[in-house]
Parts: sequence; structure tokens; C-alpha cells
Amino acid sequence: MISMKNFSFQYNNTKFPAIKNINLEIAQGEFILVMGKSGCGKTTLIRALNGLIPHFYGGEVEGSVQIKDTNPFKLGPRKISTMVGTVFQNSENQLLMKNVDSEIAFGMENLGYAPKTMEVQVHQIAEQLGFHHLLAREISTLSGGEKQKTAFASILVMKPDILLLDEPTSELDPLAAKELMELLRVLNKRDNKTIIITEHRLERVLAYVDRLILTKDGEILADSDPKDLFCSSEYSKSFSPPLIELFQELKTDYPDTKIPLNLIEAKNSLNNILSLLKPSKKSDIQETIDSKPVPLLKLDDISFRYPSSTDWVLKNLSMSIHSKDFIAIVGKNGSGKTTLMKQMNGLLRPQVGRITYLDQNTKNKTIAQLSRDVGYIFQNPSIQFYQDSLYDELSFVLKNYGYKEKERDSLIQESLDQFKLYQYKDKYGRFLSIGEQQRAALATVLLLKPSILVLDEPTHGMDIQQKIEFMEYLNIYRMQGNAVVLVTHDIETIAKYAKRVIVLSEGRIIDDGPTHSVLSSHEPFIPQINKLVKQFEELPNWILTPKELLEVLRQ
Repeated sequence: MISMKNFSFQYNNTKFPAIKNINLEIAQGEFILVMGKSGCGKTTLIRALNGLIPHFYGGEVEGSVQIKDTNPFKLGPRKISTMVGTVFQNSENQLLMKNVDSEIAFGMENLGYAPKTMEVQVHQIAEQLGFHHLLAREISTLSGGEKQKTAFASILVMKPDILLLDEPTSELDPLAAKELMELLRVLNKRDNKTIIITEHRLERVLAYVDRLILTKDGEILADSDPKDLFCSSEYSKSFSPPLIELFQELKTDYPDTKIPLNLIEAKNSLNNILSLLKPSKKSDIQETIDSKPVPLLKLDDISFRYPSSTDWVLKNLSMSIHSKDFIAIVGKNGSGKTTLMKQMNGLLRPQVGRITYLDQNTKNKTIAQLSRDVGYIFQNPSIQFYQDSLYDELSFVLKNYGYKEKERDSLIQESLDQFKLYQYKDKYGRFLSIGEQQRAALATVLLLKPSILVLDEPTHGMDIQQKIEFMEYLNIYRMQGNAVVLVTHDIETIAKYAKRVIVLSEGRIIDDGPTHSVLSSHEPFIPQINKLVKQFEELPNWILTPKELLEVLRQ
């Protein structure tokens, strides 16, 4: 169905090929995960399969691509869209219409579908994806996850035989991600659709795919069954999700241990290990949140709704943020998380209640004034870049706040070095990779030394190593007496770093407490390792991470 032979592609104005010497044969009905570090060529591979290369992205092509015995490079986008459907990593970039129903119908309208047919198809796909209630909504009011669902619906309604999904679960809450993967499995098994996805959160997808392609520096490093790759390849340790990470480590102590790909296999493997150990006494974790008399930021009984709606997005919500807090806010898509974050730095203002910074009402401060106290990084960091180069971006921030040129140069140099961005100083911010954009956005915001840093889905699109580096930056900043507040669906990462978790549901806080206590008690936000340990009475039920479980097993 898909054939790539000796395929290489180098973008215009770049020194090296993005992908090189790719040889792939993909049969109809395969479900494939393409994995690898950020910048290794995964997205370029997808662009080569959906016609964006060369119709949109210019460059030098070598080798050949065939889809259904047809060269996609010789077809127009209209014809390709009936064969191949794509959801991009930043799904917001492919949404063009004002309302959700118009967006889903847009592709059919371009192909001349009858209005009645379009109406029926739109409602059917909305029911299938569980967001019929959003059809009349303006896209600008949707959460990131709701936008991703809309993009997926607009592609699925075209009924392509091949689905290309670039980081499809990155903006979805855990339950929505599971529902999406279950739907993809049905489309794959029932309708024999060929599905190719890229994804960094492997714990969400490994149980569904039947083939893994591991890429590095633009080349295919491995192509195999998932179990074979994680059982035998040293390369896979750089990408292992928590369950596999745990058992790869345990295999050094127990060589006969089998590497599991899911919870059922993990339970069997761990049961074998526990039978060899003398059970130790279960221990409780002592977890407290320090009480501090004066909060940095306090939200007092706030409520908010958008002008175009009569529904309250936030309802009588109260919370405080203190020095050295590391807070993760979790909740389903559309629960009000991003709206809450925007209250903190004045991008949105509550209609009811009040917000104070160091006991001063923030309604009397402009957004520019608040940004010196509360830094904000958007879910899509590229929208924060306006200047021609990263250096100019940093200079623009400082210039706006009255810094002299000599002082600006010194601070910019220090920032570029701190965040390992010097080599990109002359590059346009929007041309950086996702991980680089996040670091660049962090650099620009922290130039003003705010005491609170607010981040919306900061690990979106990052590989494991990038996440570790980025979260360490945040932890260093926190230990300097500042506070970090982030919204995320990346439960496995916050299990390692957050000190406090807030659960938001339908605009209200339903839990707020220490990380272990909150995450271990709220489906669907329970980490993989905690799901595993709860199946064994002899293990502490507060354990969230591979490191914590290894420490208990090795006592």
C-alpha cells in the first residue's frame, strides 16, 4: 500500500537532510508507531506521505514514494486528501473555520458533498467522538484537547484509507486519549484502515500498535514488533514508558524477568519477583504541604464566563500559590484549566471574586505590569515569537521594560547560555523545534524574573530527555524561592516533579493536596506504576514512579 525506496529529503536553506535513505514497505491494515527523539525526522516522514512534501515544503528530494501504486508528489492536495488524512502535531494550525460544525464540514464542502449529506456526516462523527455538545461552539473558545478532537473529526469524516497522526494524544486528557486509541483500534481492525502515528507518551499507545519504527538522525534504526524492540534493543531505553523502564531495571537483578507491554503482563512479571522476596512491612509516605502565612497569589471565590456564552467556565473557585510551590493542575479537556491559568496573569479577568498578588488586587494592574510578577507560557509557544530572531526576541522584552543596550546584551548572553540556545540566537523562533521553542519561551519569560511561572502543557511534543531537562530548569527556578504552576495531561512527568496537585472538574476544584495523595486516588489520573502496585497488598499503595518502587523492592 505504501512504499518508500531510498527516500531522502532536505529542506531548503538547511545543511543536512531531515530524513535519508528511508526504505519502507507498509501493507494495508497495519497499525504503526514511529518513535524517536524530537527532531529525528518523524514529522518530515509524515509530510512525505501526505503530499505536504513537495507541495508545501520545498527542498531536495531523492528516491521515490508510492501510495496505492500512485506517486503522491504528482497529485494535488485535493486528490491526496481522499486517500490520506493527517492530524498535525499542532492541530490548531489546521483549523480554519469559526465554528466546530463548519470545520468538520469544510473538507466535504470542498469536494462538493450535498448539504444534507454533510449535515448527517457531521452529526455522526461528533457522536462517535463524544463531542456533539461542541458543534455550535466557536473554535476560539475550545480547549487544546477539544481543538485536537475537532481536527481529528474533520479528517475522519473524509473516510481516508490511511490515517497519519502526529502526536495525537499530546493535548488529550488520559481518558480522552484512551478513547481515541480505542477508536483507532476499531478503525484498524474493523475497517482495515492503515494507521501511522508518532507519539512520545508511549504508555498511551504501545498496547495498540503492532509495529514499531525507531528513527535516529533521519534514518531508520530499527523496525520490529514492539516486544522484540523493548526486550532486545539498547536504544529503546531512551524511550521506555514507566512500566517498561521498571522491568528493564529489574532485569539486572532478575535476568529471567520478562519485559511487559501492558499491566496484565506487568502483574505477572512482578508477581514472580515478589515470590522470591521476603515481604517487607508496608510503609506510609509522610507528605505535607507547608503552610505559609502570605501567599504570592490568591484567587478568592472567582467565577468567569466568556462573553459569547451564558455558561460559567469557572465557578466559585479559590486557591493560593506560595513561594516554592510546584503545582500541577489536571482535569478533563474542557474543565477550565487554561481559562484558570489566564486569570493568574490578567489575560482574562473574573466577573466575580477577586485575585490578589501580595495582597494587592490585580484588577488595578495591566497585563504588562502583571507579567513581571506572573510569567506565562502558552500551550502553543510559537505564538509568543514575533521578532526576526531569537536574539531580537529577548532584546525586545528587555527594551520594553527600559533596560539599556549594554545591560540587555549581558542578560541575553546569560539567558542563551543558561538554556543552551546560543546556536539558535539568529534563528526565527517559530522555526525552532517544539522542545527548542519551549526553552526559548522560558528564556524570554524568565528575563523579567517573575516570582510565579505559569505554563500550559509545557511538555507537549517533547521526548523523555527534553522533559527531564525542562523540568530540571523549572525545579531550579522553584528552589530559588519562586512558584511553578503548570497545566498538563502528562501524568507520568508530574508524578516525578510536582509537589502539589489540583484536580479541576467543570470549573471547580474537587481536590487539592500532596501529589502522592491526589494522583493515587483520582481516576483517570493514576500513573501506570500506581495501578500496578495496587494489585499487590504487600506493596505501599502510594508509589507513583519506577524509582519509588525499585527502592521498596531493593530494601
